[in-house]
Amino acid sequence: MKFLVFKGKHRILILTIIALLLPSLVIASILISYTYQVNIGQESPLAYLTTGPNYQSYNNFGYFQATVNGVPPNIWSGTTVYINWTLFLIFNNTLPFVLQINNTLNNAISLWINGSLPGSITMYYKNSSKGNVGKQWVSGKKIVINKNKNLYLSFVVPWASSGSGSLTFTYKLSPGIIVTYNYKVSANLF
Repeated sequence: MKFLVFKGKHRILILTIIALLLPSLVIASILISYTYQVNIGQESPLAYLTTGPNYQSYNNFGYFQATVNGVPPNIWSGTTVYINWTLFLIFNNTLPFVLQINNTLNNAISLWINGSLPGSITMYYKNSSKGNVGKQWVSGKKIVINKNKNLYLSFVVPWASSGSGSLTFTYKLSPGIIVTYNYKVSANLF
């Protein structure tokens, strides 16, 4: 077996290369030895759609359903909201404050809700969950939600309303920061 023996200039070159690489190997082993777990997940939304104060009651009867996920609990973009009503109820029926939009920011935000609802269903909005259902929603009209406040959504469902629609919620959180969520709305009789 023969060993490589370096002499003269080659020996200096080899020793220089080893001297340069040795700190890199030591640093690499330290970096690999001292790793830390980093969780990368979905950011908590700053303004978001969630269930309102009367949601659970109407959900228990099967009249209104929307899947809630995340922390804080919110209705993710792409979710279908289901509105169901029974045939034996003959008059318009109100689902008051079943949804709400939370603004967790220390500033007022602007919201535009664009789209359409199924059948003759109408949506109303209000800054309080007390009293009547509030102002009737008009697609594309700007709604202001004050800092650290909620906006409550109600629905009036006429008899025999069915079909599908879609709503796009566009939030202007601050100058230059705009967030958009899309929802499907399905109405059925049972």
